[in-house]
Amino acid sequence: MKQGIYTTLALCACGLLGAGHAPSVLAQEHAAHVHGVARLDVAIEGATLSLQLESPLDNLLGFEHAPANQAEEDQVKRMSAKLRAADRLFAPTSAAGCKPEKVTLESSALDAELLGETGDEHETDAHEHEDEAGHADLDALWQFHCARPEALQSVEIRLFRDFSGLRELEVQAVTPKGQRGATLTPEKRILTW
Repeated sequence: MKQGIYTTLALCACGLLGAGHAPSVLAQEHAAHVHGVARLDVAIEGATLSLQLESPLDNLLGFEHAPANQAEEDQVKRMSAKLRAADRLFAPTSAAGCKPEKVTLESSALDAELLGETGDEHETDAHEHEDEAGHADLDALWQFHCARPEALQSVEIRLFRDFSGLRELEVQAVTPKGQRGATLTPEKRILTW
């Protein structure tokens, strides 16, 4: 899943570089695993708005391991349901007419089935991929189709409302208007370009 948006971001960045823009942070390595902080990459390509989140599971669940009991399994399912409600989590410029098309959730610590994923491409051993300190992330990809992408000027990020463990989003965006970085918080939730 990561390859898809990162390939899109890299291609967009290359196109922007060819147009005389400076390189961005998009090509740099991911930041260290920090609780309360997550990374959001935003890309607009044609009529598609893509948002890719990389977050410590702790920000979204309050724990970073495979569920140990039914209560934790239920908590993962509730998190998944919230994350799958793309139109509730993101509010692109209304004039652009953006509608959710695809949501993909992935975590090395959680079974794909608990996340609502189906298909062989998501099969992993959820217990093998936590780092040595027991940290694990969740990767989420949301894609919207926009009827009038030329009207797309911003997106309100509403993740903070549903996930109180999330305090800061480090955002990188590649849009037809260029590249942009921003830090979003519960008080500053709108990314504009």
